[in-house]
Amino acid sequence: MTKPFYDFKRRVKHIDGGLLSGRFAAFMPVFFALMLSSFPAAAQPVKPVKMPAGYKYFDAAEELFSRGDFQQAIEQLDLAVRKNPRFAQAFNYRGVIKRNLERYDDAIMDFSKAIEISPTYADALNNRGISKYRLRKYIESTDDFNAALAIEPGAADFHANRAKAYFALGSATEALKSYDMAARLNSRDPEVFKSRGDIYMAKQLYDYAKDDYNTALRLDSAFAVAYLSRCQLYLVINKADSAVVDANYYIKLRPSEPDGYYWRGKSLMQRGSYELAIDNFGLTLDRNPRFIEAYIGRGQAFDGMGKYLMSTDEYTKAINVDQSVWEAYYYRGLSNKRLGHPDQARTDLEAALQLNPKNDIIRNELAQLKTAAEKK
Repeated sequence: MTKPFYDFKRRVKHIDGGLLSGRFAAFMPVFFALMLSSFPAAAQPVKPVKMPAGYKYFDAAEELFSRGDFQQAIEQLDLAVRKNPRFAQAFNYRGVIKRNLERYDDAIMDFSKAIEISPTYADALNNRGISKYRLRKYIESTDDFNAALAIEPGAADFHANRAKAYFALGSATEALKSYDMAARLNSRDPEVFKSRGDIYMAKQLYDYAKDDYNTALRLDSAFAVAYLSRCQLYLVINKADSAVVDANYYIKLRPSEPDGYYWRGKSLMQRGSYELAIDNFGLTLDRNPRFIEAYIGRGQAFDGMGKYLMSTDEYTKAINVDQSVWEAYYYRGLSNKRLGHPDQARTDLEAALQLNPKNDIIRNELAQLKTAAEKK
């Protein structure tokens, strides 16, 4: 899966303001022993580094976390903060683990405690911003990312995270500015280019989007979701063959996931290969029987073949999964219209319009049905 954020601890700031990597700290005693052994005999001895109280629990938590034992890692960090109530690093780390468990409110409390102990703890501000983002508190998350950047303006990941929050707020222009800065600060991160490409795609700036997707894949040829984004771009600009190629790359990297088969089905359908498209929508549904778009896609493929009874069955399956999807009613209405079932078509189109009342296309279809009925 695409990492939605840079959400692990890049650096960990202690309450004394010094920078100390958690993993580096674990090796510090050995490191300083080697330093001492390399000094001439007359050199002054180096004072041993004193680790924070409770650090052994933090170290144990790191090992447990690396093995996926999240709850035990939290328990070790509980011991760490009980031993040292001002161990900001431990609060931040515990927050990261809780966020991984989707305990966002609890995570925010831990990040807030770390910030209370160390107000210039930029990573904790960034982490709290991510948790607020995941709770859809986009304005608050932006505030946290801004605060983190005020402390560390050169942190590319903070700029990238702020870009996501801006985009969620509907400010694509500000999001692009933040991604531009992230790309300047770290031109080797494929996620930045892929995400910026998605915004260009949303703004219909397709050449810019393609350039960014190409850059992302040049940096990481195994970046599966970048292939999928570029596949969708190719569909928009009517390059179905190229879209199929990118869908194939995605499937090769993630054969058990349904998305690649769905988009390959859409790509095949665009070039008129309806039977192959139907096969791929079937492969999608094998992996996720509730993939509504695949039922709709398979229905459209049957429509393309003139098999309207079969297409209505597919749209009905989509409705059975979720009755709030207006497209399923709309396309079933069109199929019923082609089958010469105007009353059923009208019922479906009215249901679609009720779900999507601002859609003029549905309204026009209903008007055409009414006109046809009046002529009889």
